[in-house]
Amino acid sequence: MSTPRYERFDKVDKTPTFPIGHPPPYEQASLPMQSQGFSATTITNVVVQQPQATGPVTEQSRVPQDYLVWSILTCFFCCCPIGLWAISASIRARAKLEDGDIEEARSSSRCALGLNVFGTLGGIAFMIVFSITYMHVYK
Repeated sequence: MSTPRYERFDKVDKTPTFPIGHPPPYEQASLPMQSQGFSATTITNVVVQQPQATGPVTEQSRVPQDYLVWSILTCFFCCCPIGLWAISASIRARAKLEDGDIEEARSSSRCALGLNVFGTLGGIAFMIVFSITYMHVYK
């Protein structure tokens, strides 16, 4: 008759083991009742207050984006000349922001955004027109 796998561990660490897949039996622990040190009548008031904003966030306080990644993607995938122009506007917006000229950075950022929208939509329109023309000519 073969012996179960778990019996050999009994001899090594002298702790009771249980067959694999069976949980150990649970023992009910009895704790003494402690009635001292805790008062049920203690009331603690806690006031939680949210931090107040220092002021309203206005259009003037936000940092403009430079849209450089979108400009590079427009240059490579949609319309190269407009993408190059958008890259130039994006770099100019980043440089003006580093110089601290927020208004010029915001102006260059709006220019880059407009060029990216125009280049992306123009590139998509060109691809659609080219595809339709190609299908009709080489049918």
